[in-house]
Amino acid sequence: MYDLYRDKCAAENCSAMSSDYYRRIFCEEYNIGFAAPKSDTCKTCDKFENDLKSAEPQGVEKLRSEYNQHKGYASKAYNLLRSDSELEKSDPSSQHVIAFDLQKALPTPKLSCGPAFYKRKLWTYNVAVHNCASGGAKMMMWPETVAGRGADEIASCILKYFNGLVMTTKTLIAYSDNCGGQNKNGTIVGLWMRLISEGKFDEIIHRFPISGHTMLPCDRDFADTERVVRKIQHVYTPAVYMDIVRKARRHNQFEVHEMTANDITDRS
Repeated sequence: MYDLYRDKCAAENCSAMSSDYYRRIFCEEYNIGFAAPKSDTCKTCDKFENDLKSAEPQGVEKLRSEYNQHKGYASKAYNLLRSDSELEKSDPSSQHVIAFDLQKALPTPKLSCGPAFYKRKLWTYNVAVHNCASGGAKMMMWPETVAGRGADEIASCILKYFNGLVMTTKTLIAYSDNCGGQNKNGTIVGLWMRLISEGKFDEIIHRFPISGHTMLPCDRDFADTERVVRKIQHVYTPAVYMDIVRKARRHNQFEVHEMTANDITDRS
């Protein structure tokens, strides 16, 4: 932008101010924000945007209506999450609201030397179960030598979350993404049935935001941990990752649990 400004000044035969002065005026006098390009965008939104650019005039209105409906469904899920969380904050006995997700696998060891990039790593897994009212989260972590990362492991982590947790409500509301192999399957339904049959809850509602719009509180938790991991050059063991996650936040720190083979319950 400064280069364009200088070109304009040269064309108009007037002197240009310094880049420092230009930046100061621009940042202090104009309420304009800049952001990095979006990543992990919704494929449906991208399709609508591309279709709108190439659509015939008579088809634009229909496309725009469908696009607005899609965005309305996305907003509805976030509004529900917000209202459910606020209700629990104001009345803890009304319901318990959680969000759960699996973090991207952490390579172990994490090394800085070039050849290590091409070597087979041991992956460390982390499932976050976030309490939407308090903002706290329990992190269930284990290496792939203990278990995989399928529906059985996700269900076992949720069971671990409720172990020792004294509930004052009989209604649970859970939010997760639409991953069929981990969250949207019969194993998780079986978990909810088990919690109800054990008398922990009378009602469980599992909500799935539409695909492409599943930014949950867990993702902010993962961002806090990944911000710290990026600054650490070497990580040699899963135990070091667990310590990093435990200390990733100064306030409202994560509660980290190491999952063992005995903690993993299969669907049988």
